[in-house]
Amino acid sequence: DTLLIPRVLVTPISEIEVPAQATGSLAEVLVKVGDLVERGTLLARIDDTEAAMAEGVAEVEWQIAGKQAEGLPLIQAAEEAAEVARRNLARAEQSLQDFQRSISQAEMDEYRLKATEAKALLWERRQVLEIAQLNHQLRAKQLDQAKDQTRRHQIVSPAKGMVKEIVREAGEWMIPGQPLARVLRLDRLRCVGFLPADRVRDLADPAAWLGLEATLWVPSVEDPQARRFTGKITFLDPEIEPESDQVRIWVEIDNADLKLRPGDRGTLQIERLRPATD
Repeated sequence: DTLLIPRVLVTPISEIEVPAQATGSLAEVLVKVGDLVERGTLLARIDDTEAAMAEGVAEVEWQIAGKQAEGLPLIQAAEEAAEVARRNLARAEQSLQDFQRSISQAEMDEYRLKATEAKALLWERRQVLEIAQLNHQLRAKQLDQAKDQTRRHQIVSPAKGMVKEIVREAGEWMIPGQPLARVLRLDRLRCVGFLPADRVRDLADPAAWLGLEATLWVPSVEDPQARRFTGKITFLDPEIEPESDQVRIWVEIDNADLKLRPGDRGTLQIERLRPATD
């Protein structure tokens, strides 16, 4: 029920090429080869003077649009004026109905005109307010774009790992997509080992191995079993190597504490394997 795979090699899963996302002169490089970096660590900065100025302008425009969108008191005043004009017209019509010739036709036309003008003013102010609010939203989007453009001048690490190579120096011209550095991902590593093909042939479903928990024992000077790491099987090669009659197996291990390094070797222990039954 327990399978031991000796001399398993620890390898990196990925080596990430970190590119520039903006155009400009490389202002400074903040790391060196061999540095351990976290996800989001600032590796370098492209000169962002122009982008920062554009962001400042976008922020002022957003603030101005916000002031223009504060038109609710004007809407309330127009609503009250429209209501007053409507009531005056209603009273005039009622008076004319109760007492003929109490109000001249010219006066009635004036009441109707004022009510119509008040309704038109209310509609206009609502339209102006709606457009101002939409403009405020537009300026907010433009501000977000300006902030994103400024952020793109900062080159950050996409993963936790080690800076393996730096290919540009301060003062060089950068364009989007041009690599700055390579980061070797260390927060998740892969163990590569080989097991006898007979162990796979004897299993009812080799695909059932995927996801099984495995333990990696890496000997140390003080204690051969002092370093223990837990991972899961992610790959079982369907092809058998003809010369060795072995099958390759991968186990991926979370290595957030960076205690395991590529190049380490150890013994992989897999539990609860079940052979095929007739």
